[in-house]
Amino acid sequence: MTVGIRKSIHRFLQLSWDERWLLLESGVSVSLASAVVRMLPFGWYRSQLGEQGRAEASTLSPTQREVALQISRNIRRVKARVPWMCTCMMEAIAGQSMLHRRHIDSVLCIGVRRDEEKLHFHASLRCHDLWVTGGPMEESFSVLLTFSKASKP
Repeated sequence: MTVGIRKSIHRFLQLSWDERWLLLESGVSVSLASAVVRMLPFGWYRSQLGEQGRAEASTLSPTQREVALQISRNIRRVKARVPWMCTCMMEAIAGQSMLHRRHIDSVLCIGVRRDEEKLHFHASLRCHDLWVTGGPMEESFSVLLTFSKASKP
């Protein structure tokens, strides 16, 4: 076994059980989101992204903010270790599903910009004022679509 793998396993085993489960859930969510984005046309899964056009999410309690930050960190950890290229759309969908399971409102934003002869798309996810994945849309991107997913406890 290589040193890098051994070190990763050692760090994983040092996590609490809750942190381990969250990291594993992040891996499964990113994997499923990757499969959806790669295999299905956008029109087939767009209805699952939430209410189109609404761009506000309710305020976060301190506990919800901490959970959203943990989800953000874990998605970044998983993204760095999966053997495929994980796009911003895959991250945003994975984060949105994890937040929704915890009854935390979120808004998924999809932006576009034209660069000479190409179109570039970017997806990001936010909870109130906290950017969970993708970060704020750069000035060069125009927001094309927003999907708000409200929690239902």
